[in-house]
Amino acid sequence: MKNIGLAVLTAVLAALVFESLARLINFITWVCFLGAFKTDIPDITNSGLGVWIILIPIAGAVAGALIAKFGKKMLVPLGALLMTGTGFPFGVEGTFVSGLFVLGEKKLLKAAALAAALAYMMHAPLAATVLVFELGFIEFTLLNVVAMLLSAATGALCCFLFHGWGAVFPIHELGATTISGLTVYFITGIVVSLFGILLTGLIKVMEKITYKREWLPVVAAVIIGYLGWLRPEGLGTGNNFLEVLYNGQMNLQICLGLSLVRFAMLALAAGSGAPGSALMITPLVLIGGALGTGCILLFSMLFGVHDTTFGVAAIVGVAALLTGRLPIILAAIILSIEITHQWMVILPVIVAVMPAFILRKLIVKNGTN
Repeated sequence: MKNIGLAVLTAVLAALVFESLARLINFITWVCFLGAFKTDIPDITNSGLGVWIILIPIAGAVAGALIAKFGKKMLVPLGALLMTGTGFPFGVEGTFVSGLFVLGEKKLLKAAALAAALAYMMHAPLAATVLVFELGFIEFTLLNVVAMLLSAATGALCCFLFHGWGAVFPIHELGATTISGLTVYFITGIVVSLFGILLTGLIKVMEKITYKREWLPVVAAVIIGYLGWLRPEGLGTGNNFLEVLYNGQMNLQICLGLSLVRFAMLALAAGSGAPGSALMITPLVLIGGALGTGCILLFSMLFGVHDTTFGVAAIVGVAALLTGRLPIILAAIILSIEITHQWMVILPVIVAVMPAFILRKLIVKNGTN
């Protein structure tokens, strides 16, 4: 009981820390890209900086590299905070995980903090609970299950108190479930999951670069900054684009920026070993949603299938990319229900994640990297 009590207390602190980190990252982004002192979710697509926008990720990467080279381990979260705030395409969860070392070797408390933070971030306590087990953060025992459920519920309660309990990814139009539509979702799951597997491969290739590796994030930042100048939708956390995704309001440029450009940025950022890449959920949600929407647009034109909707296509893409990139399947399915508040998405999601899970098992040997 003492361990469970400590886990719940840790969950409360984790939720508060996560909220603080989110606001700090937003603040840094506002100051660097828009010259304003705000903490709400920023939109930097019309910053007006022009080509000068390239320098911001570079400056953040240089600061992060200096902290990593000359600072102590306890300063690593600061490097992740600065890099994410200056345009690296990570989520707040990456910065959060980089600071879990403060809990020492206490696996239960680390897992409790992560479960609470993920539940807080995604309004998804069940998915957060399953995720920490599927990713191997803690062993599967009855005591651990109870502790994780209570921790995730605590994180969800904190989220409710701060932000309410609306769906993170509300879908207003589900459409009819048909064989032709499910076939398209199945093909979408295959295509999108291959991007997740490709991301794993690219990161592994970049991890083999050892020469001056501490400065590799700066090299990556040059390319990220250039791509961000071309398509600023790829920079930063990108949380402002969630509404665009689930409403199906994307044009071709936004779709390109959130999918292929952000994918390239993420591969470079994570492969360079930049702090903040320890856990990537939010980036996969954005990229997967954009890829799912793009696939539906393409398949509708090629095959004339119109039994699909953009919102369902986006959540199918999210689940498929998570399953293709990470060794999870149950968490991806449960997450799709919790963030949409729609049970009816379960069939399209299952149809999409099954081939994604099989492909990952066949192609990726071990681990999440």
